[in-house]
Amino acid sequence: GDDAVVVSPPVGSRSLDISLPLAPTDEAASLSTNWLLAAQAIQGLPPNEAAAWLMSAASLGWLPLGNNPALRPTDPNANIALAVKDGGGSGEEPAAEPAVPVAPDPLRGDNIYPNQPVRLLNGTNTGRMSPQSEHWYTFTAGSVDHKTIENFDLTMFFTPGEPNLARDVTFELFTGDQYQIWERGTPKEMEHFGAGSWVSRDGDYDTGERLWHGTVVDGDLYFVKITNATSQWVDYHLMTGDIYNTELGPPLPNGIAKARVIDNTPTGRDIGSPLPIQLGLRNGRLAAGEEIWFQFEHKNPNPDKFEFDPYLMELRHTPGDGYITNHVNFELYPFQEQAIWRRGDTDLIRPLGAGSDLAYDRATNTHTWVWDGHLVSNTIYFIRMRNDSVQDIDYELLIRRR
Repeated sequence: GDDAVVVSPPVGSRSLDISLPLAPTDEAASLSTNWLLAAQAIQGLPPNEAAAWLMSAASLGWLPLGNNPALRPTDPNANIALAVKDGGGSGEEPAAEPAVPVAPDPLRGDNIYPNQPVRLLNGTNTGRMSPQSEHWYTFTAGSVDHKTIENFDLTMFFTPGEPNLARDVTFELFTGDQYQIWERGTPKEMEHFGAGSWVSRDGDYDTGERLWHGTVVDGDLYFVKITNATSQWVDYHLMTGDIYNTELGPPLPNGIAKARVIDNTPTGRDIGSPLPIQLGLRNGRLAAGEEIWFQFEHKNPNPDKFEFDPYLMELRHTPGDGYITNHVNFELYPFQEQAIWRRGDTDLIRPLGAGSDLAYDRATNTHTWVWDGHLVSNTIYFIRMRNDSVQDIDYELLIRRR
């Protein structure tokens, strides 16, 4: 057969028994044969070891690479892929295809960070925030009342603004020197010097409001951070000044619709929108899982005199079976609990009393709950009636003085 020379693999490679035939006279055939044997030698090796083997082989002259410098590896630690075209002939590599752009995740948010903040306008600044996002604004305090220390107000209206959501939407103010803390990657260490306080002055249940009163220094740089920590999209209006209602903001250009008229008709669905109730009997129907709120005031003709008068409240409902009545009752709340609810702490409101189990009338399948106590004159109280059962009920609520 053909004469063969047994050679050792390059230093650093795995031990392989490879026989290389004597170089034929055809240079192209020689290159092809050498590359074929090299491919067999590195088969199964990890990428780094295969690259090292090829580098050593090339340095020993085993693998002539032709005149194309692009085919000559230069970094022994890189993952080297040598393109072989038509048995290793010369020719330029095709250009790499551009990476396919990945569409952003809409739920990740439309965050605006302080390295590229929005300039705060003197007037109304509007925006829409995705869940769990933040928007940053910046402004340089200017001369308002020709004093070094200027009075400054910010008002923000946002929707949806129900109390359980409103507590997770707010804005904060930072001095310009806090930016370096954000830039070094520790934004949680930033300290604000003010934040929007909860207010409710437009009477709109569905709109949240935040207000900040304070002072700024002429010529200093400031940042305003709006945070939406809810799971819903939020639309906001951030306004310079103490604004009571969006209609009271800067004049609207012609052709722009005015703010919608707010319907303040009570719904009874929560303590923020209770239905008025007087002494006497009231009846109705509550669906399974429903609750209804009433507002009651003990009137006294003399507004300067406070009296403690005895009252009796009774709730009768049908059906009154045990598996239903265990999930039905009414509670009495003092007026100040409404303010706690409005600021967003809906789980912190506490009743001053609740109905006690009085009797069950088997003949009519009716259950009765009763509260007996004293109320202060000229004071508003709230009554919450709930049906947490799986069945609709018919009810009668009686309020009378004893």
